[in-house]
Amino acid sequence: MELDLIDVFKRLAFDVDLDPYTVGYCVKRIAREGITFLTVTLPELSKCVLLSLKKGYFVRPTSICWKRQSLRYFAKFLNKIFDPGTGLLLEEPCALSLYSLRQLCEYNYKLALPFKEEVLDEFEDTFVKTDASVPSFGGYDSEWVDQLRKDFETYHSDLSRLTVDDILHEVSPKPGPGTFSSKKEFERDTNIKWYHRASSDYSYPEQFENWSWASRPLKSAPLARLAQDPIISEVLFVPKDSRGPRVIVREPFPLLRYHMAYNTIVANKLERATSFRVNFKDQLANRELAAAASMTGGWATLDLKNASDSVSAAIVVHLFRHSPGLSAFVNRRSRFAKLPSGKLIKLNKLAGMGSGLTFPTMSLLIHLSCTRAIVNFSGMPYEAAKKLVYVYGDDIIVPTKFVPQVKRGLDKVHLTLNESKSYDSGPFRESCGGDYLNGQDVAPVRNKLSGCVLTVSNTSHKLTLSGNLALLQLERHCRELMHAGLVRLADYYYSIIERKYGRLPIVHGSSPVIGRFSILQPDYPQDETGAYKTHRVIYPVPVAEEAFTDPYIHLRSRLVRRQPAPLAYLSESVDGSTFGEVNVPRTVKYRRTRVSGFRLMG
Repeated sequence: MELDLIDVFKRLAFDVDLDPYTVGYCVKRIAREGITFLTVTLPELSKCVLLSLKKGYFVRPTSICWKRQSLRYFAKFLNKIFDPGTGLLLEEPCALSLYSLRQLCEYNYKLALPFKEEVLDEFEDTFVKTDASVPSFGGYDSEWVDQLRKDFETYHSDLSRLTVDDILHEVSPKPGPGTFSSKKEFERDTNIKWYHRASSDYSYPEQFENWSWASRPLKSAPLARLAQDPIISEVLFVPKDSRGPRVIVREPFPLLRYHMAYNTIVANKLERATSFRVNFKDQLANRELAAAASMTGGWATLDLKNASDSVSAAIVVHLFRHSPGLSAFVNRRSRFAKLPSGKLIKLNKLAGMGSGLTFPTMSLLIHLSCTRAIVNFSGMPYEAAKKLVYVYGDDIIVPTKFVPQVKRGLDKVHLTLNESKSYDSGPFRESCGGDYLNGQDVAPVRNKLSGCVLTVSNTSHKLTLSGNLALLQLERHCRELMHAGLVRLADYYYSIIERKYGRLPIVHGSSPVIGRFSILQPDYPQDETGAYKTHRVIYPVPVAEEAFTDPYIHLRSRLVRRQPAPLAYLSESVDGSTFGEVNVPRTVKYRRTRVSGFRLMG
């Protein structure tokens, strides 16, 4: 399927009511510059507007023509947010104008485009530099970390006193949902393949305590020998969006199983100990607080730079010095990583994204640092300060008046604020995917298509979608657009789908059938006898690697009057997203059949 990005922009511009003068300007730049204008230039404008909301005056981007204190283009939206003469933020900026502007500018920002080799080299260099900046033993504020250790042992005593036996008998070691590495000799010894997610026959905690390589001193092992050791993790680049790949660390399988047990017990106990101020599953609390803060200004929403790659192993070992169970787990981690280029580096970080150690430990460290900073500045009781810190991953919410102290506290554990995504002034707040201006949700719909294979044509404004997930992802994206009221753009995508697969039926709710989505319950036609007409439909059937399971089996048992047609591949047979060494095993087949309109209503 081929999309014309100029047509996409025109349809989107019509949906948000952009003036023709600006539409013509943007179309010319898309034709001249190609997809770069949509994925780089327009997002830069959106970033400048969000920064301006924090500063209180319009920060002009350099890549778009401007006039006086505002832009020559997009004036219809900008003049309802900033004063066109002075550039100052209006007392009551228009939330609808901000949403419309962001929808135009950020729609293609996270498009999962392929990357060039030089981009991957840059990300590898960044990974190495980031890890080199993480403090090792003796390179951090030991007094501050020791105070955090005392706070942890005092106010999280249930967690700090856990033993290995407690953890492994309460939570069984298990594989995670992601990818992991495994050496051939380990597969032979354990009869476990890297893709096999079922529980294995490991004995614990004795097996955990007696790993021969877990306690072996690493200093005595040369790098050449370590390359063959299962304690080596692998750094991988996986598709993310137009800005570049996501960097993850693929842990050895035996490590991952125990790290996931650690992840489960630390996350559960930390949520309860903080009355769910620290959260790992529900983002609603942070979003509601961000919405309220955008009206009152009493809370600040903070974001961190490279947080998962900045948690120091030395700091965590110090923090868990008197915690036997937790220290046993963090001391059994990958201390070396193999880069995509084949180089081997020693890690200063605790673990990378993909390890069960990373997120719960990072959340604990953030909460301890922020709480202690507030206590030291205000003198309030620790238990009271603990209730003022909300953490979800690297999204933090604290009272605005404590932001300078919180920032210094985080710096002491080598966690740095991302100033461009942190908001402690102005009427805008952002946390956990919720973006609010004076209490109004202004989060745009973004076009990701991360499960498709995207190819940009020579004209630079034609985008080809291929892969067996292309049909499914584009149709599900249309449902997002319909919910957001972007009906002209959704109609364009539906016409592209129908050009290849034929006319689509009307669908409603959470129907798995591929079709044109309707917010309201559709009225399906009947014949002269009152019987509902049948409709030709296509629906996806996810394919497991070793077993075929059909979650939509109710469609065949309840909706279909006759035996379904044989399985038909309606698109190219591509196993999900392939990028470098990473192959995400996401496959789907599509089934054609005919169903009654009455059944579709169900």
